[in-house]
Amino acid sequence: MQLTIIAGDDISSLQVGEDIELEILVSLCKIEIVSIADIPLEQLQLIVNGQNIALNSSDLLKKQLKDLDINDGDAIHIGKVQQPPAQPVNPSHATSTSTGLSSIISNLVKSIKVPTKRPSEDTQDRMMAERIFDSLSEPVRLDFLKANYPELAEAYEANPTDKEAFVNAFFQAKKDLARKERLMMDETSEEGQRYVAELIERQNIDFMHNFAMEHMPEAFIPVHMLFIRMKINNCPVIAFIDSGAQTSILSESCAKRCNVLRMVDKRIRVQAVGIGGNQKMLGRIHSCQVQVNEHFFSCPFEVMADRDIDILFGLNTLLRHKCSIDLIKMVLRFGDGTEAPFLSEAEFQREKEAVILNGLFF
Repeated sequence: MQLTIIAGDDISSLQVGEDIELEILVSLCKIEIVSIADIPLEQLQLIVNGQNIALNSSDLLKKQLKDLDINDGDAIHIGKVQQPPAQPVNPSHATSTSTGLSSIISNLVKSIKVPTKRPSEDTQDRMMAERIFDSLSEPVRLDFLKANYPELAEAYEANPTDKEAFVNAFFQAKKDLARKERLMMDETSEEGQRYVAELIERQNIDFMHNFAMEHMPEAFIPVHMLFIRMKINNCPVIAFIDSGAQTSILSESCAKRCNVLRMVDKRIRVQAVGIGGNQKMLGRIHSCQVQVNEHFFSCPFEVMADRDIDILFGLNTLLRHKCSIDLIKMVLRFGDGTEAPFLSEAEFQREKEAVILNGLFF
């Protein structure tokens, strides 16, 4: 356990076991603090946790620290007992005292195992860095590191087997952080004030994140997109409702499956521009009969190759048939009153499986 020793203006720290005897503790104190080295044991007293412990009893000196209610982290005041002025001592007695002190020190060095010192700060940092490195095999911990300490994550991903490189990056990150903290304390530093502004921004973002987690947790769950069932040429297909798409698109594989590929006008080949990039169309179907429930609607489609969705029902078709997206009833309502329910995530998966079981590639 760690004890703080106070003797007047002198302060020292000792790491000892709770089972050592009080006499040994005092002897260690006399070695550490020069100002009390020459004071005999019987003239010293300890003050710890509000209790005075006089060192004038051999039985008391043999007690262990745990028996005296001395615990880890305690501060122990040690000093000379206030006594009337002592009579002058003769030289032989002084020599005897000095010899006694030398004997105490010699015996302690020979017979007492002094506890090892705590690891240095650098050693502790290295141990921490190595523990972090070993834990990064778990994806969740690596994601946390990327979000909060991207430079350490980059060092790990650059070479996931080089522990020493990661430890060096850890030390560098710690130095950079200490430098930032020093600059942030300097009100005249432009760089430091920029760090302060970044810290405030981060705190505001964290606050809004916590607020959203508490009051609208659904915002962190991916939203299932809007799909409906329909038929083309009596062939079941699934249509993705996308009011943000300018035109409706039919995949080449779906056109083959529904036997309408022969209707493609290859003279009209527009280019689709979207988030995923640009792609050239194969052509256009000017009018294709689409069945929703028992109703038929005429729809134009651009035909695109290598698309993983059968049909993208775009804004041009939605406007043409005066469709409205009802998110309360979760239906797509056509202008003539026809309603097509949106598929739940489970229903969507079942529809895909049904297509596969029928030998159709969605």
